[in-house]
Amino acid sequence: MLLALACAFQVGTALIPPDPPTPDSLPVRDAAAVYSGRLGQVNVRALRHERADIVLDGALDEKGWAQAALLTGFSTYSPVDGRPAQDSTEVRLFYTAEAMYVSIRGWAPAGTVRATLAERDRISNDDWVAIHFDTFNDRRRSFVFAVNALGVQADGMRSEQSAGPGISRASLAAADLTQDFVWQSKGRLLDDGFAVEIRIPFKSVRFQLGAPQDWGLQVVRQTQRNGYQVTWAPTSRARQSFGVQAGFLRGMRDMKRGVVLDVTPVATMRTTGTPEATTDDWRYGVEEQFGADVRWGV
Repeated sequence: MLLALACAFQVGTALIPPDPPTPDSLPVRDAAAVYSGRLGQVNVRALRHERADIVLDGALDEKGWAQAALLTGFSTYSPVDGRPAQDSTEVRLFYTAEAMYVSIRGWAPAGTVRATLAERDRISNDDWVAIHFDTFNDRRRSFVFAVNALGVQADGMRSEQSAGPGISRASLAAADLTQDFVWQSKGRLLDDGFAVEIRIPFKSVRFQLGAPQDWGLQVVRQTQRNGYQVTWAPTSRARQSFGVQAGFLRGMRDMKRGVVLDVTPVATMRTTGTPEATTDDWRYGVEEQFGADVRWGV
């Protein structure tokens, strides 16, 4: 009887997520190591490459991915949190001076991945994976870069106040998707899941000054066949804050944002008509104007 009670107590307490991690309380493992979220290995040191010989085609066959930090060990977040993810997910990342590179390999039973050539930001009905970068490490807001299995993009900003009543705090509906950043992605469906490659230029995000750079990091995967959402860093729905439970991406240096210059050409045309004085005809005139909107980030 005592043995049965002890086993029941151990099983019950195993589902209670630990307290949110802090940067100083976790060891930093070697770059190119495996970081399992379920084992609490959520303090990642990204590997810096001098250059990236990556072709964004969703093939994941370049050597650079073998020398990248590997994120695995996902846990369920919704509808029930704290359980091992039903489908395996591997996320690899490294950075160069100009950009962050991310690869996603998601496993799933054959024929179960939902992916469409949807419009930008309209992938919530597909299987998708979202990368959250808290570039100021304030645990309150993050840049969100999401893709479906074909690499169709959704992006925006997420804050702790953006998730309304009845909305999962891990869903894309919890982010403001009105902002469109400049980044590249390509994915492909496989017999046992999907693969996606992503390049995010540093000029497309804002981040703090100084070195080394420490960012908050979270990865969310949505599977449509069962409605499950899983996260890399274990996240409890019982805790009020979603961002504070994220992991960390630490030790980035010598990142070049470059010149941020957006030029949007503008062309307008106006047609005016006046009636003829002696006939029922109209006389039309066309006025054309050309210009541009320029945005420069200092």
